[in-house]
Amino acid sequence: MNDGIKQENIKQYLSAFTNNIDEKNYVYCQIKPVTIISWITNILRFGQASIMYFSENEIVFLHLNRMGNYVGNTTIIPYEDINHFDRVSFAAIHLMLIKCNVNKDMSITIPKLLLGGKWQSENLKNLLDNDFYKDIWQKNS
Repeated sequence: MNDGIKQENIKQYLSAFTNNIDEKNYVYCQIKPVTIISWITNILRFGQASIMYFSENEIVFLHLNRMGNYVGNTTIIPYEDINHFDRVSFAAIHLMLIKCNVNKDMSITIPKLLLGGKWQSENLKNLLDNDFYKDIWQKNS
């Protein structure tokens, strides 16, 4: 249980997609699609739990099941496919909105703390301190 949020496992999963893994560039998140129908269904569910990794050229989402285990489902979004990127910070969470060329709009919730994932707050702070989110938008411009 919760094998998908253990650092050694995350690194192993990500090695299938990239060779140069920076352990400070991933965070746990909840993904919700942005459509009218999803607004109704989102009231009844929390969203898709995932590990979001910012690589040099793309965002990799490792999707987790309800028990916190990685089951092999992955979404990859190249930075050039991102049309719009917004981030808002609240007391305990960060909200992001990603709009893509390929009609894959997503609302993403990133908690500042993660039970069983001591790396979450440190990695989130690292990404924010280094303006990594800003870099995504600049890579597109």
